[in-house]
Amino acid sequence: MIEMLPEKLQKLIQIFQKFPGAGPHQAARIAFWFLNQSKTSQEQLVQALNEARTFIKVCPKCFMHFEASFNKCIFCENSDRDQKIVAVVAKEQDALAIEATGRFKGIYHILGGTISSKKEAASLHIKEFLERVASLNPKSEIILAFDQTTDGEATSLYLKKSLEKYPVKITRIGRGLPSGGAIEYTDEETMLSAMENRK
Repeated sequence: MIEMLPEKLQKLIQIFQKFPGAGPHQAARIAFWFLNQSKTSQEQLVQALNEARTFIKVCPKCFMHFEASFNKCIFCENSDRDQKIVAVVAKEQDALAIEATGRFKGIYHILGGTISSKKEAASLHIKEFLERVASLNPKSEIILAFDQTTDGEATSLYLKKSLEKYPVKITRIGRGLPSGGAIEYTDEETMLSAMENRK
């Protein structure tokens, strides 16, 4: 039981328990793994965390993380990307899954999650997204790229309604993605099919 462990170790486990998908047993496993590493490995991890906290920032345009030495993320900075095609995703891992297809040449907008019973629309980057849409070329396309889940569907419907007043093309991925499937874990071939067959 965690209560039997030293107080500092309990605190470490409680911190690891905040990791996505980590329960008490997995958090304890990570904590013990860290303690059993060499001093050099521990220091490297601590240094990497400190550097990430110091030198990684959030893009003011799309909310993707980027190196602080730049003004925007690699997608928004890249003039070769098609600024008229915007894929709206829940999280950065979803954008990376789309990038893995090697075919998408547009840009992204990271909402920071999906609308659910635990997360209201106001807590997401929807306001900033609609401000971006207002300044887009009328021939632009907005791709709603969310997981095939209840929350993903709710988010797509909310955004579609919010976009009605803007003269942009709205498409959704889906064909090829299994019901309940997460974009983050979708293989490249299926993701490519879903993107190319959007409607």
